[in-house]
Amino acid sequence: MKRIFIPFFAAAALLASCSDWTEAEHKDFLPPMNQNDPAFLTSLRDFKVG
Repeated sequence: MKRIFIPFFAAAALLASCSDWTEAEHKDFLPPMNQNDPAFLTSLRDFKVG
């Protein structure tokens, strides 16, 4: 009977302690793109033409 309770309580303790690690967090690694920038628009037009 002891063999069942020890792994069960150990697994429950591990699952309860890991709940802080599993929170989803948004990380934005790329700089925001400015689509109204004239240089961006001209390079986009050149890309579409060529």
